[in-house]
Amino acid sequence: MNDKNTLKVTNNSDNIFEIRSITKIFTSICLSKLITTNEAILTETLSSQFYFSIPTGGDITLLQLANHTSGLPVVPTNVGEIKGYNASDPYATYTLDNLKSYLQNDLVLSSESGLEYLYSNLGTGMLGYILAQKRQKTYEQLLHNIIFKPLNMDNSTTLLENIDSDKLIEGRDKGGNIVPYWNLDEVASGVGSIKSSVKDLEKFVRKNFENDIVYNLSTEKNIW
Repeated sequence: MNDKNTLKVTNNSDNIFEIRSITKIFTSICLSKLITTNEAILTETLSSQFYFSIPTGGDITLLQLANHTSGLPVVPTNVGEIKGYNASDPYATYTLDNLKSYLQNDLVLSSESGLEYLYSNLGTGMLGYILAQKRQKTYEQLLHNIIFKPLNMDNSTTLLENIDSDKLIEGRDKGGNIVPYWNLDEVASGVGSIKSSVKDLEKFVRKNFENDIVYNLSTEKNIW
């Protein structure tokens, strides 16, 4: 029988996986935390977060970035400007300068902000960057302070260099072929940069079922 069609049991609870877009949940939890500490407000706009002007979409709010109603596309379209661009590792060299160029020269919204849902890596990436800047930290430091350290998620990080290579599991595409690990520049880290283990993610899931104060982005109020 072909090995690709065979289920095998293995003990990999301590191994590290790229969790990719599950990272977006962690980004939203960080937003929730900064709201409860009065470090962020859902109605803050993009224009108020950057040192440069944003001709289109400057009125997009943090809430719209979090719930994917910003009107922003899935990914920025100015990849031709990215130095050393690699389609198999698309965010590795996407810098703040690239983002500035895109927002000032190339951005076309799919709809008026706040009206329609459209999944956006671009929006979540900016949200993670904005939240980290509010604390004058990197995205890695933001996650460590708000989530990883309090929950003793000792095997979770956004940085490949922090991981024992023997524990890191290779990614696969739908055909079972090995794909490269992703590196994400700071402006894109909130998209999908976390590497974590089953044991660590179990701690995160359990915490989200506890009766702590959490900010509900759909009702815009504190619950429990």
